Amino acid sequence: MGAIQFKKINKVYPNGFHAIHDFDLDIADGEFIVFVGPSGCGKSTVLRMLAGLEKISGGDLLLDGKRINEKPPVERDIAMVFQDYALYGNMSVYDNVGMSLRVRHAKQTDIYDKVMQTSEIVDILPYLKRLPGQLSGGQKQRVSLGRAIVREPKVFLMDEPLSNLDAKLRNSTRVELIQLQRKLRITTVYVTHDQMEAMTMADRMVVMKDGVIQQVGTTMEIYNEPNNMFVAGFIGTPPINFIEGAIAEDVFVFENYRMPLDQITAAALARYEGKKITIGIRPETMSVSSQGGSGALEGKLDSSEYLGNYYLLHILLGNHNITCRTEHAPVKTGETLFVRMDMKKVYFFDPDTTVMVFHAKEENKHE
Repeated sequence: MGAIQFKKINKVYPNGFHAIHDFDLDIADGEFIVFVGPSGCGKSTVLRMLAGLEKISGGDLLLDGKRINEKPPVERDIAMVFQDYALYGNMSVYDNVGMSLRVRHAKQTDIYDKVMQTSEIVDILPYLKRLPGQLSGGQKQRVSLGRAIVREPKVFLMDEPLSNLDAKLRNSTRVELIQLQRKLRITTVYVTHDQMEAMTMADRMVVMKDGVIQQVGTTMEIYNEPNNMFVAGFIGTPPINFIEGAIAEDVFVFENYRMPLDQITAAALARYEGKKITIGIRPETMSVSSQGGSGALEGKLDSSEYLGNYYLLHILLGNHNITCRTEHAPVKTGETLFVRMDMKKVYFFDPDTTVMVFHAKEENKHE
């Protein structure tokens, strides 16, 4: 079992810096959960507190219902995979994988059996006699994983384990990690600043900013229904477009553009009549053409990026530069084009609190 509970966990450093604020989270046994956020948001600090490498300033940390705040790392039954592999350079792969078993004074026959079994799982059997310096980055990462797996821990902790790999190897190793975790069903807490990694790997994501949880949910929940502008802007590639304007007589107005609202949207936003509001719209939910017409916003193509099976168009709407994802570029750079936004796919945010105040959820569910 590897169920984890964070109850009002705080981390305050001696200099007074409050790194983690009232961190509340329940992680189910066997779950693959990913902490994601920009550098300095506190995700690695939470991981280190869970590992026992950082002292907890306040709150309760429970593993299978037992409080482990003061337990040393060796007594937590938790294995950690580091960003820099942390392998012993003068030891063979075999010895690196079996190190934790030798520390526990396991029998040599048991060590051999478990190392061989684990090495088969992570596909490093051909490298057991090599030194880490003779391995590629991907091979080193599999050795690091093997060393963690051989312990048969309750929980895996992974601190940006793929960041040192090249893009192609990172993608293949990511798939291997997912398959491995599904096979072993060991609770895994994974830290990354790469939202693409988070979205493709997680059972649930924990989006963090400045030591505070912004949102917890599945990839689909967080992408489709972000709590606030930070989450909406951080999750999704290319990023969401934000446009600040105002509600006036059931119309969203920005600069010289007017976008009529349907009855449901207008009623939900009635309290913002005459007030500022910010909309967010995903690049893939807009359409562009060379022809105008009802509901079309006239702009100019500032630049375009061809990415094989689609284009990213950067379009000037007045002083706003928005990004649209489309299968073709209808005009050339500098020429006029027309943008259409489906208001049922637009998010509305309070510009002061940054909280999402409306989105047509029922329409979204049927997409």
